[in-house]
Amino acid sequence: MPNTATGLTTGFTTGEETVYGTPVTCDRSIEILSESLQRENKIVESKGLRSQPITLRRGSRRALSARHAKGDVGVEVPTVGFGRWLKHALGGTPTIVQQGATAAWLQTHTLGTTQGRSLTVQKQLRDSANALVQQFTYHGSKILSTEITISVDGLLEAKFDVDCEDEDTTTPAATMAYPAAAGSFNFSQGLLKIGAVQVAKVNDATIKLDRKSKTDGWYLGTGGLKAEPVENDYPEVEGSLGFEFDSAAMAAYYNRFAADTPAELILEFTGPIIASTFPYLFRVTVPEVRFTGETPKVGGPNLVMPKVPFQGAFDGTLGAFKVEYQSTDIAV
Repeated sequence: MPNTATGLTTGFTTGEETVYGTPVTCDRSIEILSESLQRENKIVESKGLRSQPITLRRGSRRALSARHAKGDVGVEVPTVGFGRWLKHALGGTPTIVQQGATAAWLQTHTLGTTQGRSLTVQKQLRDSANALVQQFTYHGSKILSTEITISVDGLLEAKFDVDCEDEDTTTPAATMAYPAAAGSFNFSQGLLKIGAVQVAKVNDATIKLDRKSKTDGWYLGTGGLKAEPVENDYPEVEGSLGFEFDSAAMAAYYNRFAADTPAELILEFTGPIIASTFPYLFRVTVPEVRFTGETPKVGGPNLVMPKVPFQGAFDGTLGAFKVEYQSTDIAV
């Protein structure tokens, strides 16, 4: 009797493609919270009219003209094995530097182009005994947006919006390869700085990078598969912060909002020490943010807790939007 797939034993793994849309063997796995990757078919049906008794449209004049896949992937940010996702999200050329001849290596991922960079992504649906039910493979996978979130008593999470050239069920199931001793970053390890000053009473934060791309490149002669997405506008960085409003919040965001004054924003998480003075680290730096919120409002007797939205920009001095990731990984 066929066994039923369960989310509990889902396998999720990736490989870096050399040629967009050409599947490769997946060689690095990650634990996921959820995913929504799915195939989407483009169907055309004849609208031709003819003299005949009224009936349904003829199935013989229906065709599958094109196909692709898309969806999102949610994960908890691990302390090791996350560099590949950052590389494909930000698109720049990452650097990795050993710290003080120890086992700690600092990756720096800066904003750049994602052209010519794609993944093969495979999800494996398995039953409660971990037996494979079916694998689904997504080639030509590109990360279009990335959202980093943290909230009280939570783990640091990331969600990736992924666009894929195609989905198939024939690529063989890859062997799962999870990084050893992967931990997580949590709320207690985090801090937020605005203009180089740590801000108190912040209870949640979201930072989102959105890459504007043309994703509908279907052309004659490609058999219904689309071309690699092309970036067609500036990337956007935006987000929001949750505060308890006090006098310090006036200086941190309201005065800047009122005057449209820019400031650098840093969201940072420091984990256990790897070696010497070098810890596991995850740091997002937005060189310039402009707060786009509003005057705090009173909705009742509770504390005044505004949501403060912001937009990121390039200031020409502090450098590009970047993510720094320190772990024991010796390669991205």
